[in-house]
Amino acid sequence: NLAFLSIPSHSSMPFISKAAKKQMKLRRAKAAAAAAKNSPHADSKQQEHEGTTEPTIKLSDPTASTPNPSGFRIIKSTKKSDTKIDSKSPKPSNSSTSASSDPLSNTIIKVTIPSNLTGPALRTFRKKSRRLAKQKLGPSYTDSSVVFRSSSSLQKRKFASINDAVKKSSSDALQASEDLKKLKRAENLARKIASHQPSDSSKTLYVGLDCEMVGVGSSGSKSVLARVSLTDYDGETLLDTHVKVSEKVTDFRTHVSGIRPSDIKNKSRISAVTLRRAQEMVIEVIEGKVVVGHGLSNDFKCLMIDHPKYMIRDTAKFRPYMRKAGTGKYKPRKLRDLVKDFLGEVGFQEGKHDSCEDAHAAMKLYRLKRGEWEREMEEKAKKSKKRVSK
Repeated sequence: NLAFLSIPSHSSMPFISKAAKKQMKLRRAKAAAAAAKNSPHADSKQQEHEGTTEPTIKLSDPTASTPNPSGFRIIKSTKKSDTKIDSKSPKPSNSSTSASSDPLSNTIIKVTIPSNLTGPALRTFRKKSRRLAKQKLGPSYTDSSVVFRSSSSLQKRKFASINDAVKKSSSDALQASEDLKKLKRAENLARKIASHQPSDSSKTLYVGLDCEMVGVGSSGSKSVLARVSLTDYDGETLLDTHVKVSEKVTDFRTHVSGIRPSDIKNKSRISAVTLRRAQEMVIEVIEGKVVVGHGLSNDFKCLMIDHPKYMIRDTAKFRPYMRKAGTGKYKPRKLRDLVKDFLGEVGFQEGKHDSCEDAHAAMKLYRLKRGEWEREMEEKAKKSKKRVSK
């Protein structure tokens, strides 16, 4: 029995043979391939679709008429890694046989390792880079074909200039020479005055200094120079003058300094001099001499002048004249207490201070310990000379 299948005559479905369908599929595939080839974003879209995270290397044709000088084209990673893989073809070999057989046989690929990769991530990156290079180079790949370098090594190293080094060396040598000269002068001076009883010529090397100050400013706490006095080794006055104050004095401190308004006003006394003139007069006397006093750092600060440290004898900083505090540190004592304890003079500085008397008292304290003091200064000068010479 045969069964017949009848197709309605009103059906609109056309009949397509298998061969025609196959030809239509081939035409569609060729059209899609041509469109993808002409698209400028085809490569990036394909990479995004595949989700690759590895850096890519594309080989250029080394046999083309205008070959790429490096032999490779560098492409950045599209996602996670910012690594650049660059390569450089070596100079052509003299052997024509090897060059013709495999133009990539001596190629070295330099891979820059990102600075943020460490541990397992770094090992994974190295493996992927070697695998990718092996795929691109093919049979010419060897273990030495890939060279890794860190991103920090690419930074240009900074070297010191030779001229700068020579200048620094010359400056250091000059400074050391000056220090040696100063120490030598200090040593010679200490040796010259090391004897307990100085000669008449040695006495001229010493000058006693003391200053009196007044207060300026809203609270009168800022001290400015109002009187300066200099004495010789035996206590004779070398200089004693009042100094004019250009600022408004808010505290004359008369009960301590003995300074009155009429002593320092610009137009009231002819004997008062300007600060500039007082500085010139003091420097003229103390230059090249040993200055003795009590609290000389304050005096030099008000005078606004400097003096070599090895030519200063400050009774406020001499260890035998200082008191030991509970913390173990030594602190300065008042001049009045030193005069009473070491010189046996009672009533010193009970009223107003006199800068000439204060300078003379400091000189007498220095004379009492002069031998011990100068031997100590000589030892310090020798130690300092050894340190500088090293």
